[in-house]
Amino acid sequence: MDLLNVLEQLVWDKLDNLLETQTEVCSCEKCRADIVALALNRLKPHYVATEKGEAISKALLLDTEQQARITIALLEAKKIVEANPRHEKE
Repeated sequence: MDLLNVLEQLVWDKLDNLLETQTEVCSCEKCRADIVALALNRLKPHYVATEKGEAISKALLLDTEQQARITIALLEAKKIVEANPRHEKE
């Protein structure tokens, strides 16, 4: 197994859930990637090199406090990308 930031997939999944409820947000690939990049830069990475480490990290990241941190980082990133999209506003 190569190095893996377990947090990255969790952030992508949480963004997908967030965008389902907030339809006013642009969900193009460019905006989605910008939101995830900004959120990940605000969060502490969780790199693993084994499947056991991946399972442990995922379990730790399911903690309510960790989930709240991820949501806050995504909402802050969403607000920034909404105000400064890298494409023309519709």
